[in-house]
Amino acid sequence: MQAKQCTTSGRANFDGKDYAAKGSDMHNTRAYTKADANTLTYKVKKDGKDVGNGKVVVSADGKSRTVTESDMDKDGKEATTTAVYDKQ
Repeated sequence: MQAKQCTTSGRANFDGKDYAAKGSDMHNTRAYTKADANTLTYKVKKDGKDVGNGKVVVSADGKSRTVTESDMDKDGKEATTTAVYDKQ
């Protein structure tokens, strides 16, 4: 499977409601929930159907962020990715 760059955009509140997301062919809405002071979770949907979920955790010192996401590919297989971002 060849990876491709994807940039998504949208605005949302941390209320668990679906909000439009642009830029991905894998999903068109996201719903965010704040789990605690450093963690948020989200669900992604395509045309109203759940297709993935994720979690973003900011370290206690605020110097890094870890994003873990599980999605269904076009063949219905689950794929999980984890990315770690360090503050510059």
